[in-house]
Amino acid sequence: MLNNVCFALNSGHSKGKFDVAITLAGAAEGMLKERTTKIPSIFEIALFLRTAEEGTRDLFSKKELIVFLNAERDWLKHGGEAEMEIPCLVAAMTVARAISKFDQPSSKMREFSNWLKKNIDRL
Repeated sequence: MLNNVCFALNSGHSKGKFDVAITLAGAAEGMLKERTTKIPSIFEIALFLRTAEEGTRDLFSKKELIVFLNAERDWLKHGGEAEMEIPCLVAAMTVARAISKFDQPSSKMREFSNWLKKNIDRL
């Protein structure tokens, strides 16, 4: 699982292969248990900031939000439309979700989290 996240970081964040990043990070996230710590993760912080900025925080139920957040991952996993554009933000948030499951993230994961904090407004 740690390898999946590390490969996702290397492929998506630095090389623009967002489909690979989403697939690997999504698989890792699904295999990992919830964190034991209750400190907000980078994913939770980034999601809060984006939905607050867009004014969409209260527009969706939790179930609708999950369907929205998993759209690209599920498309890569199950197919559907012939094509789908995968924005950098979606890949970044998927990787952040996987990282959020680690109580002790690696230095590479912390580096990514710092990058995401600095660049969330541009994604």
